Amino acid sequence: MRLGIIGCGNISETYFECQNLFNNFKIVACSDINFELAKKTAEKYNVKALSVDDILSSQEGSSSSITSGSSTGITGIGLASTTSSITDGDVSGVISVGYPDQKIDIYLGIGGAPEGVLAAAALKCLDCQMQGRLYFQNTDEKNRAKSLGITDFNKKYNIKDMVKDDVIFCATGVTDGEFVNGIKDQGDLYYCETLALHSSSNTNTIIKNTNKK
Repeated sequence: MRLGIIGCGNISETYFECQNLFNNFKIVACSDINFELAKKTAEKYNVKALSVDDILSSQEGSSSSITSGSSTGITGIGLASTTSSITDGDVSGVISVGYPDQKIDIYLGIGGAPEGVLAAAALKCLDCQMQGRLYFQNTDEKNRAKSLGITDFNKKYNIKDMVKDDVIFCATGVTDGEFVNGIKDQGDLYYCETLALHSSSNTNTIIKNTNKK
């Protein structure tokens, strides 16, 4: 897969550096609303610099990835033949692939390991797949992994490695999002919604509840 990066902020460097860990995609172009930043990044990584509009319509990349960065103002990371930004956090973005009406087939992201396990728990409940590797930013992180018994730093983990048994995933909205509404003040009560998933029972529901103040 040939990939174009939209957004040349700090996180984009991680994408460029991590592409060598995988054999199924190659970054061939980058863009940013600050085109000087795009040109600087393109020169550094030997790819083409394109405008945001050009990279979305170009055949240079069969897919496009929107990354967070100081110059884009976009807070999500998505991968698809048509691209949409994600505003509700990376776990919510990952869960989107399990719902056909979201029209998202693949999600590509780099983030915290705890969030990755949370996402894997939700995806197992939705009968989806996930693959990932640990990416260490410094020696301290490698030493921490060693202390937890991890010896193969290049291992590719699939969803069965991250979630071995039956699992329940619950997420309550604090602010309004794609799946649930946020907490609402109803005078003497607080109204909230929770997305509840359970793998063995195929539970996929939204629980609506009120709590006294």
